[in-house]
Amino acid sequence: MKSLEDRSEVIVGGMIGSMNVKTTRNSRPNEPNRYANFDLEDLQGIVRCVCWSNVYKDHVDIIQPEAVVVMRARVEKRGGGDDIVLVANEVIPIDEADTRFTTGLRLMIDQRRHDEQLLPRIQEVLRGYPGNLDVFVTLRLQSGDMVQLKSKRHRISITPELRGRLDDLLGEGSHTLLISPPKPNVRGGSRRRASAS
Repeated sequence: MKSLEDRSEVIVGGMIGSMNVKTTRNSRPNEPNRYANFDLEDLQGIVRCVCWSNVYKDHVDIIQPEAVVVMRARVEKRGGGDDIVLVANEVIPIDEADTRFTTGLRLMIDQRRHDEQLLPRIQEVLRGYPGNLDVFVTLRLQSGDMVQLKSKRHRISITPELRGRLDDLLGEGSHTLLISPPKPNVRGGSRRRASAS
């Protein structure tokens, strides 16, 4: 963490530890005036974080002790660069991270286990969940060769119900979510990924 540049943006994940909510001085009427200081802990260590009132107002329910979160934050170096504070820009509950950053779905179809009558049934299921996410298919042929396809017909929204129906149809482990993790904004410094060490 100490190697990070001042004002660079990072993506970190961990559990919120000790926390203190305060009121800003000189706050204006009808403007948010509460902010939070908290520790973010992971297996590497603890980093001090602050979530100012303009961001905290949208994350009050998420920033709670023992919540496991993914956070996009700006690095602030203090005390000659030895002390680091992360200023939160966005806080996401860990259980929303996979769907929040999902870009598509990959189906695994194996000719040795799945017959041709299955394809129309898959299409029927996918039609029931229209959306804007891509569908990819990995087809394992009888020969063992693999064919990669992208559906031009179907774009979907991914829900627990859809995933359950695909498991019922194809078997567990027959699909995976395609995840594109959040990327820091380039403003103010280099792109770096960090743990809370």
